[in-house]
Amino acid sequence: MPRVLWSEMTAGEIEEKREQGVRVIVPCGSVEQHGKHLPTGTDTFCVFEVAQRIAERYDAVVAPPLFFGLSYPHRGFSGTIELSLETYLRVIQDIALSLARSGWKKIVFLNGHYDNLYAIAYALAAAHPSFPQGTIAYALSYWEGLPQELTSLFTEGGRGLHAGFGETALCMAICGELVQREYMEAEFLTRPSLEPPMHVAYFLTHPGSLFRATLSGVWGDPTRATEEVGKNLLGELVESCGKLIIEIEEVFATLPKRH
Repeated sequence: MPRVLWSEMTAGEIEEKREQGVRVIVPCGSVEQHGKHLPTGTDTFCVFEVAQRIAERYDAVVAPPLFFGLSYPHRGFSGTIELSLETYLRVIQDIALSLARSGWKKIVFLNGHYDNLYAIAYALAAAHPSFPQGTIAYALSYWEGLPQELTSLFTEGGRGLHAGFGETALCMAICGELVQREYMEAEFLTRPSLEPPMHVAYFLTHPGSLFRATLSGVWGDPTRATEEVGKNLLGELVESCGKLIIEIEEVFATLPKRH
């Protein structure tokens, strides 16, 4: 299997990959509570694994993951380390500009933590005028390519969005030794009005929102998760996300060029 991790390659190997025109993937995660049963690095571990598998299949280099993210909705829980919005925007811009100025033409910011996505997009828009001509940099979350029925499975019909069935199954497949099964507990929001589409209206605009909305920090039912389900989900996520990346880049390539 070819090496795909930036941190394991020499500068010469990285330059060779860049000259071949392959894409670079920047995994973006978080360090935050995931109930009592999942590691605080869950979001980063998951997106990093998906990124590596995509890179092995679709020819890419995977940059070191960005562990810290926008975790202000979890403020109040132990185990959470967050960056301010201003710092996060600058970090994303600096990474993008560093890659673009060194000659990378296809830069993918692969997100593994819901709260990050809009900020990544805004940061790339701000950095775009400084990119060398011909550079594309874009953001997407690793689950966005899933077909509707698998999205429903992963998110428990949109009702399990944090440390629930989907994330727990995925962690069982990726880092099962870190999952503490004896501490699993299910919790769903008691107010239906706080479920989708209230993500932006409440959760993304109020620091500590999940801390106030849940007792355990879990939003879903992890008790039904299995390693087998996680392995199947991981395979589907890699395939669907990889195809979506190719499709996005094909769309960029076919857009009319205006000068």
